[in-house]
Amino acid sequence: MKNLGNDIKVGLFIILGFAVLLFMSFKMGSLTIGNGNGQNYIYIYFNSISGLNEKAKVRMQGVTIGEIFSITLEDRKVKITASLNGDFQIPRDSVATIQTSGLLGDRYINIQPGIKDEFLGNKETIEFSEDPVSIDQILAKLSGAIDDVRKFADGLNGFFEESSGEGGSISSIMSNVGEASELLKLMLAENRVALREGIGNIRDFSAKLDAVIGENKKNIKEGLENIKNVTGNLDGVIVENRENFKKTMENLRTGSDKLDEIMKSMQQVTGKIERGEGTIGRLVQDEEIYENINETLSGAQGMLGKIDNIKIGLGIRAERLSKQEKTKSYFSLRIKPREDKYYMFEITEDARRHDLKVRNTVNSLLYTMLVNKRFGDVGLEAGLMESSGGVGLDFYAFRDSLRFSADLFNLSGYDNNSPNPQLKVTGRYYIQKYVYLYMGGDELLNDYYKTFFGGLGVMVDEDDLKFFFSLL
Repeated sequence: MKNLGNDIKVGLFIILGFAVLLFMSFKMGSLTIGNGNGQNYIYIYFNSISGLNEKAKVRMQGVTIGEIFSITLEDRKVKITASLNGDFQIPRDSVATIQTSGLLGDRYINIQPGIKDEFLGNKETIEFSEDPVSIDQILAKLSGAIDDVRKFADGLNGFFEESSGEGGSISSIMSNVGEASELLKLMLAENRVALREGIGNIRDFSAKLDAVIGENKKNIKEGLENIKNVTGNLDGVIVENRENFKKTMENLRTGSDKLDEIMKSMQQVTGKIERGEGTIGRLVQDEEIYENINETLSGAQGMLGKIDNIKIGLGIRAERLSKQEKTKSYFSLRIKPREDKYYMFEITEDARRHDLKVRNTVNSLLYTMLVNKRFGDVGLEAGLMESSGGVGLDFYAFRDSLRFSADLFNLSGYDNNSPNPQLKVTGRYYIQKYVYLYMGGDELLNDYYKTFFGGLGVMVDEDDLKFFFSLL
């Protein structure tokens, strides 16, 4: 009878705990079943939303105003249903775009408000949206630019080939030069008399110049003396700075030689490119290499998209055990590659050990490494649970604000005092996205270690970690 009374007390305690969690979800969290009458929604249409998932943030001018409630296809377009956290005034001419928080950050919808005084109502659509630019579009434009450069080079080569042949531009120029030379000879023959008269005039001018020089010989002599003095001074300056002039001329000569070498190297490089030699030459001339590079960049784009979707979270929680009268702490690392799957790594201590004089030692640590896969509102997990193989079942309710878990591990029992597997039942209530309260029972199949617990936990994601590290 005594054991029966304890079991009834345990059952009443668990039922009372679940009732408290339901009351808190309705009163403190202001939760409702379904969509809720007081929730505001807006619709946005895109042609593509690569990397955008449900529950992604919706921001306006850098402030989070809601999240993505659902993603569906409608008339060959992607329909986004966004739920707003309050009665925000969004102008009708606002523009919605898809952006990314940093290099590895989450994708979110950014709403650039318009200038109209008319605002969207509940369940109305933002008319203007811009799709994100993909790497494939950039590569297509780059390919077009390379084709244009190649056509220009082919046209230039064709011009020189046509000009160098018979009847080409260069041949025409040489023919024109010959005709001009013949015309010059004819002009000299026809104007021979005029040339003789011109030479006679030059001779008369020279005689007059000699007379002028004779009359001004003294002044010219003095001018020559001044020029001689200036030349002497210039010679002195040159002598004093001979080494500097010499170094300058050597530098000019060296620079000229290097310029010649650079020009020769450039000619060799351009020749190799035209012949398709070397890496750049093969890249420009070989279509197969270009296609391989395009495929490689497409593969790199896919890999970056997968890395961009990985979310990392760090957490810590502590619970008070009723029977052992001890506090048990957990340190958690969660890696979430997809919305419906995550990996959990945890370290905690074994509060049942009585042979340890000092707690929190290596001998008292327990390790958890498991994978969790979600199917709608139900989640299945398996792996190493507190240093023992096990499986678990999760049930989510009220849009993930409540989570009920049942884990079964230590299938052969913990020790001689607990021959049955270890069954742990937990109910969690998320006060907000990162903070949650939880309670439940552990070792429910073994009376010796059976205990009840209640605790508080925190799990932060990479956005908060980036903010914290930026402050550091």
